Amino acid sequence: MNATLPCAAAHSVRGAPVTTIAELDALDNNEMREGYRDGRAGELEPGGNRSRSYGHGWRNRTVDGGHRLKNDAQVALATVVDRNFSNKGNSE
Repeated sequence: MNATLPCAAAHSVRGAPVTTIAELDALDNNEMREGYRDGRAGELEPGGNRSRSYGHGWRNRTVDGGHRLKNDAQVALATVVDRNFSNKGNSE
């Protein structure tokens, strides 16, 4: 079933995909939430008038909603975030 889902394009929404914690921290939370809400219905990819923050939220919601498959950048970011939080938990 998932094989029929389109892959979330890595560079299609404005700006390069987010792949580091520093990049994630630099995003605007309100715009990310707006993109996440708009991605809920699996709507068409946003145009170039949207920010990188919006695009990140939209990309994630389309994956969370089952409208697209994760792309390599999303997998890489999840790995970095998981590793970072796992290391913090071990040092406390």
